[in-house]
Amino acid sequence: MPQLVISVGTKLTVAQRARFERHFPGCALFEYYGSSEMGYVSLVRPEDARVAPETVGRPFPGVEVAVLDEAGRPLPAGQAGKLYVRTPQAFVGYVGRPEETAASFRNGWVTSHDLALIREDGRILLLGRQREVIKAGGSMVYVREVEETLMSCPGVEDAAVVAGQEEERGEVVWAAVVLQEGVELSSVRAWCRSRLAGFKQPRRWRVFAELPRNRHGKVDKLQIREQMAEEDLPG
Repeated sequence: MPQLVISVGTKLTVAQRARFERHFPGCALFEYYGSSEMGYVSLVRPEDARVAPETVGRPFPGVEVAVLDEAGRPLPAGQAGKLYVRTPQAFVGYVGRPEETAASFRNGWVTSHDLALIREDGRILLLGRQREVIKAGGSMVYVREVEETLMSCPGVEDAAVVAGQEEERGEVVWAAVVLQEGVELSSVRAWCRSRLAGFKQPRRWRVFAELPRNRHGKVDKLQIREQMAEEDLPG
């Protein structure tokens, strides 16, 4: 049995971490948060996971972090905005894409366009990518929050949330889930109703045998959205 495992890439959900710990008791699980643009940013140690498993931990030594508003002003702890870092690991830009490079830098800070807030204890809470925000009924819905709620539901093996379109409502929340055998979708919907505000509730659902993934192993949300849009599914 491994003594230490490091997870790098997509942030583990609380449910995924709990599943790992059941299968590998006594194994120390660390998580690195970072990106190609920013390098390694923060670390979730086992002690962080016990008290704040929903966060990506605290910054590594030598890495400065800040959450800025749209005007580039620093936001106080607890307020959501775009996460920026100052670090010697930062990239210098995208090859042949000057506009995207310019959009990733601000006064010496660099971002990969993740939305986040920094808590009073210094831990970083990710809210999702800038493009992974759904404006449902005039209110902002962070995709990550809904996905983590789904993944915390007993019997849900995998989940993805995408932005759908309705003629009268405009942009709405759609959910795709993979369920364990014997689990009913009605129980998942009830779980969400008890934990999410009304405007965050998925308006359309689909149960997949497994979620489609691209060649890099990441969930293919474009394909999910296309499949859900093609079918006349009940809400």
